[in-house]
Amino acid sequence: MEYVVDASVAVKWFIPEPQSDRAAFLLAEYRTHRLDFIAPDVLIAEVGNTLWKRSVLRGEIAFSDAQAMYRDFIDLRIPLRSSSVLAEQALAIAVAHHHSLYDALYIALALERKCDLISADRTLVTKLSKAFPLLRLL
Repeated sequence: MEYVVDASVAVKWFIPEPQSDRAAFLLAEYRTHRLDFIAPDVLIAEVGNTLWKRSVLRGEIAFSDAQAMYRDFIDLRIPLRSSSVLAEQALAIAVAHHHSLYDALYIALALERKCDLISADRTLVTKLSKAFPLLRLL
């Protein structure tokens, strides 16, 4: 089974947060090939930005730890879909639902792949799950 995963889930694979255990379970399933992940290519930038913010701006983790986490994340080799292919539909979703283009890229990909989008972003899921029943809260 394939799932779109967003950065809110991916970050929980490396930084202990509420529901990191659920994210870790999904990652274990991915690593043992019991499920597949896919994401728009912005996932790389969003995870990197979060690690930068948590280390440099907030001082929650050491920068060297953030670097190691980012390498480990990249090494997962999650299949990525070009945002340029998803852009037109994502913009339409963002405009119609008054929500960020970043999140709309993940939704557009889930629609394209006819699979669920797993997110730890409660605001996203609460706001848009009626319009997009494929949204699942971690």
